[in-house]
Amino acid sequence: MKRTFLLILGLVTLSLTMQSFISSTQEDGDGELSPLVGCWNYIWNDDVHQFYIWCGERNDSLIFTVGGVFFRGDRIHMPEWDEAGKYLQMVRVKKPERNVVKSKICEGISDFYGFDSWDKYNDVTFELLSDTVMRFILDDNKAYWPDTALMILEKRVNVEFSQQEYQNMYKGE
Repeated sequence: MKRTFLLILGLVTLSLTMQSFISSTQEDGDGELSPLVGCWNYIWNDDVHQFYIWCGERNDSLIFTVGGVFFRGDRIHMPEWDEAGKYLQMVRVKKPERNVVKSKICEGISDFYGFDSWDKYNDVTFELLSDTVMRFILDDNKAYWPDTALMILEKRVNVEFSQQEYQNMYKGE
């Protein structure tokens, strides 16, 4: 009787442990996402310009993609996605210690320069100013993308990105 009771108690304990493990969220690292993760919207969002940044975290990396509609639709560039509807990776960097990400982005995303711009890269910075405000800086003054934009957090969600990369994504130095 005592053995049966201990066996049942052990199985119940094992079952509860397994159930709590399965239902708990499984995140990489320490489980705390970067404050840059989320969907960001251009503060100066009017009928002339709309600009968005999506940021997700995977393992030890932050992944970004950008998109926008400019000049009332004369220039449109929305992010590309794979067959499953997940955004392609446009910028991927190792998760920073601080709230500033510096990388490079392909000049060809603007579709302003033509086909010869796919091998040129410009500096890009994503800088968190507060919990809900991020500054985007693009070192490119020729295209229709804003060279500096204040972005407001629209939704805090870990955007799930495709394993595929955007055409000519910067691979680092």
